[in-house]
Amino acid sequence: ALSEILERRFKHNEWQFPDIAVIDGGRAQLNTALKIIKKYSPKTEVVSVVKDDRHKAREILNMTDKLRYLKQNIVKLNAEAHRFSIAKYRKAERRRLT
Repeated sequence: ALSEILERRFKHNEWQFPDIAVIDGGRAQLNTALKIIKKYSPKTEVVSVVKDDRHKAREILNMTDKLRYLKQNIVKLNAEAHRFSIAKYRKAERRRLT
């Protein structure tokens, strides 16, 4: 699913390529993202946020020295995206049950 989403996003040449892509997941998700993103936008940096059992950021994979100053922002961005997607899922689930 991740590769399909990234392929769709990066095939839109009219959209500007990001400087950094933040992926939710571990080494497998990072490798999938790197493979797809580097094909379309070799300059885009890719990092992956690994979470613990309580959904708190435990580690950021592929963090380069160039991106170290963004660590807190990457974690906050990832948490906000996660919060948004959970809220959307819960809203859809409530509609489905009524």
